[in-house]
Amino acid sequence: MLFFTIVLLGLISAFVSPPYTVPDEPVHFQTAYKLSNVLLGAETKFGGNELLIRNGDLLGLKYLDTRPNQNIYHNIFSSVDFIANPFEKELVVSNATIVHFGFIAYLPQALGITLARLCSLGFTPLIYLGILFNLLFFASCFALALKLLPFGKNILIAVALLPMCVHLSGSYTYDLTIIGLSVLLFSYIMHLIYQKPAVSVWDGLAITLLIFFLSPCKLVYYPLAFLVFLIPASKFSSVKKKYLFAALALLTGLFSLIIFRLDFLASLFPQQTPLDITDSSAKAVSETYTLSWILSHPINELRLLITTTRDTAAWYWEMMLGAYLGWQEININFIWVYIYTIIIGMSVFVKEERDPQISGLYRVVFIVIAGIIYVLITIAMQRVCTPFSWGIIVGVQGRYFTPILPLLLFAVKGNAITANSNFSRNIYFGIIMVNIMIFLNIYSVFVSR
Repeated sequence: MLFFTIVLLGLISAFVSPPYTVPDEPVHFQTAYKLSNVLLGAETKFGGNELLIRNGDLLGLKYLDTRPNQNIYHNIFSSVDFIANPFEKELVVSNATIVHFGFIAYLPQALGITLARLCSLGFTPLIYLGILFNLLFFASCFALALKLLPFGKNILIAVALLPMCVHLSGSYTYDLTIIGLSVLLFSYIMHLIYQKPAVSVWDGLAITLLIFFLSPCKLVYYPLAFLVFLIPASKFSSVKKKYLFAALALLTGLFSLIIFRLDFLASLFPQQTPLDITDSSAKAVSETYTLSWILSHPINELRLLITTTRDTAAWYWEMMLGAYLGWQEININFIWVYIYTIIIGMSVFVKEERDPQISGLYRVVFIVIAGIIYVLITIAMQRVCTPFSWGIIVGVQGRYFTPILPLLLFAVKGNAITANSNFSRNIYFGIIMVNIMIFLNIYSVFVSR
């Protein structure tokens, strides 16, 4: 049920919010197209600032706009043929911005683009097939995560159908890959902790592969791999095998980082600031914070983190839920943000059937890992786009915290209220209604321009 709901809402989002509406989607599309070229053998090197692209696709991109108006729907669906003609299939060279570490994060989108090119489809079906594959991967991750999660399923549903997640699910963003893999890893580990009587070889392989694929997408989420230490030793044949498995999982993540992100790891140590963020908020500035400064001024850094958290925590929450969509220029009526916050609260504090008690140790570990990732995210943006003279870290987007939202919600999960048989159904209905109202809100903004 969750799979089809995500796909349905994602498809509606893809048409209500046309391509390029989501932040940095031009870069995401170009990177996925570049990977498609590599898969088809048209290019051998992944990276650079040039892109081989079909004539028809290059022409179609001219009809897209990061700030759509009432003409966008007509432009997309009436200006490009469904089947590409010989001229439209010819490859030309175009300037592009490529995310050089995007091989794994953009694979679903690239597969959709590749299939469209193999079938000689025109620009419109091509760009939407890439979105569809990205959406299907995201929906599959959450559907499998929901099946694995032993309890707290309403929490997972509320995260999957966050208005921001629904908005992103109709786009090329690699955030879907990161969120999907993160939630699937968390759910699988919870399955091994609370439900599976013993960890099999296949379970170990699945966890290791999830860490391998997630780690290079964004280094800041690597600490999620440490959740494997929460799996009880009783689930293994010996305590030694537990720690061997945990060490292997962590080393696999590091190995993946070395393979795909060695250039970035090396760039952490020089004084200059590497531009490793694709978001538009990461603009070059004359002088930004460096890692050496951060490490040598711990008190000042702690003060900066506290100030940033105090002043922006509520804004992060609003952005993560979806109060500001598009390139943050689509303001959603705050009544829907408040209602969704209530829905999340009900999912967290209402007891479902057979809910076990989460130990205090696990709650602390969830908070610590989420806190470490929060600090890593803010420091990453501090190094990239925060001027040295500023007293607050800028450039952090609320959606960056979605992968750690399940950890935080399970850390505070309570059983104070017992749900009746219709509780889950009512939660589901409320979530869908909020998203429908937000669709109408977005459409009204576009048609009024």
